[in-house]
Amino acid sequence: MNTKPTIWDGDIYEMVGEYNQAFWDDYPIANTQLFKEVKKELMEKQNLNAQFLSSENKFTPYNPNKAYKAKALKEDLSLLQYSLEDAHPALYRYTTATKFSRDFDSLFQSISKPLTELEFYRLLTPLIAQINCGHTQSKLSDTYYKFYNHRNYFFPLQTKYTNGKLIISESYFLEDPIMKGSQIIAVNGEDISIIKKNIDKHLSSDGFIQSSKNRLFGDCFSSLYSIYQAHQDTFLV
Repeated sequence: MNTKPTIWDGDIYEMVGEYNQAFWDDYPIANTQLFKEVKKELMEKQNLNAQFLSSENKFTPYNPNKAYKAKALKEDLSLLQYSLEDAHPALYRYTTATKFSRDFDSLFQSISKPLTELEFYRLLTPLIAQINCGHTQSKLSDTYYKFYNHRNYFFPLQTKYTNGKLIISESYFLEDPIMKGSQIIAVNGEDISIIKKNIDKHLSSDGFIQSSKNRLFGDCFSSLYSIYQAHQDTFLV
């Protein structure tokens, strides 16, 4: 007497011949090797999805308004000073050790309340810029850039700085575009010369070379304005 197995151990594609309903009654699809493999793969994907959902609850999105305690900021400032004094090969080439230490101490004493990442960064960059080393720079966190790069806080004109003038080299306006080659005199009521003077003190360059700062000011005006002047979504030019 032949006994049919309760489980089909082969591949479903190995089944050849005409369709036979009685066959499938004896060997339901749930018992085929193909079904078991597909089921296993689906279960693995479900597990991965469950892990993702559980980890998603642990992810904290970037909060630009998060303020860090003064104590933590001072600890970071002290670490920065120590790192520069310990590792920089020409820290006092253009700025004396006395002035450098005095400026750090002054900033240290001035931190008396919580600050956001951007507020703290704006205080640090002038200190680093006075080293006058183009290879010694700082930047904001990656999460900061990812957050703001998807927002409308950027000046919608590409510019160049030449002969003391900020010139439009490209316009991103679809309607009523501003003519290329036009000079920008002021942004939101503030003269370009004043804006440049403020931004320049944050920029690092080799020695007292101004050309690199001029080029950076023109080529990256949009992001520099956003970081060192203000986050705005409207501009009066």
